[in-house]
Amino acid sequence: MTALDKARNPGTQVIMLVLNDVTHDSRVRREASTLAQAGYGVRVIGTHAAGSPLPDTESHRGWTLHRFRYGRTVTGLRRFWLLNLPRHLWQAIALITFLRQQQAVIWHAHDYPALVLASLALTGRRSPGKLIYDTHELYFHRFQPRTVPGRLLRRLNLWIERILARRADAVLTVSPELADFLAAQWHTFPPTVILNSAISAPPDLPSLPRPVDARLWLVHTGSLIARGRRLPDLLRGLADTPADVHLTFLGEGPLQTHLQALAQALGIAQRVHFVPPVPPEQVSAAIRSADAAVIALDPTLPSYAFALPNKLFEAIAAGLPVLSTHTPALSRFYAQHPIGVLWESRAPDDFARATATLADPAARRQWQHAVQAAQNSIGWETQAQRLLEQYHAIMLLKPKTKEADRPATF
Repeated sequence: MTALDKARNPGTQVIMLVLNDVTHDSRVRREASTLAQAGYGVRVIGTHAAGSPLPDTESHRGWTLHRFRYGRTVTGLRRFWLLNLPRHLWQAIALITFLRQQQAVIWHAHDYPALVLASLALTGRRSPGKLIYDTHELYFHRFQPRTVPGRLLRRLNLWIERILARRADAVLTVSPELADFLAAQWHTFPPTVILNSAISAPPDLPSLPRPVDARLWLVHTGSLIARGRRLPDLLRGLADTPADVHLTFLGEGPLQTHLQALAQALGIAQRVHFVPPVPPEQVSAAIRSADAAVIALDPTLPSYAFALPNKLFEAIAAGLPVLSTHTPALSRFYAQHPIGVLWESRAPDDFARATATLADPAARRQWQHAVQAAQNSIGWETQAQRLLEQYHAIMLLKPKTKEADRPATF
């Protein structure tokens, strides 16, 4: 960061709000570190459950983390969403009450739930400060509601999101495709795009050990969940590849047991490896000894079809070519940055074709050159400067008044 960046906003207080424990939220952690290095006073407010073993407060590189601990609930009711409404309402009221006691010049809300809570917490204040809405995904397009009440509830929340986003001082998102989609939905200018570019890890951090007998070693990073991912299709595709092609999942989640059983049923259990997650800052180091990274997103859901996921940029930071499913956002990205091969997730034989291409060392070297070029053109240094420019721009805006809502600046 330049001295000018620090001089512009010395000690300006920022509160980032996100409804998770922040342990593996790489975007929040990168943005908080960038702002802290530029001279902002950054406090991240996350959440965790009553029985969580994580500490309520942590100190990081120039910024602090406070985890708001929810009260204990009756876990047996979690399967019945209607009975959970009072619990969610009580938790929201408790968090809003806590937020109303906090002071900041800039409030940075990550994703829709945080936008709603931050907006309610700032309502009625004489000096509410500036509000940034940072939408990591299309929150209500991650799934298709199957019931009429579900579809009506989604429509209501999309209407609320549009109103609150237009009132925000700035809106950020993670890909050009998401920005275009949101602009069309909200009838406004596209949000500012801050890519999820990862920071290359120091060379002294250890890497994962290479599987024995692996001629081609693929890695997948991130949570093992069903929504938005085609991980079972990934294993079915792996079953059609030679026996010396191995796959490592770096991450955990509720789908892991199913994936282990599926690998066993497909006869590839010895070629599929599961490794617990590492801190976000260490992911690129952990995977850099692999031959390529793999992405398996569901292109039928808009939130994933238009996404450029963390795992893409983690692979780029590690210097790896990427084998990815066809989605509109990734296809457009590959046209600009030819860093690997695209494959059809519903066609296992297409995955075998793609891995055969990756197995060629000469082709991998060519893609690695493209990866290095991408590191230089869209690395976090570029995204960090864009973030700081956005912060500086909203600091120049006149304070909002109660008489009228000022249009958002995107």
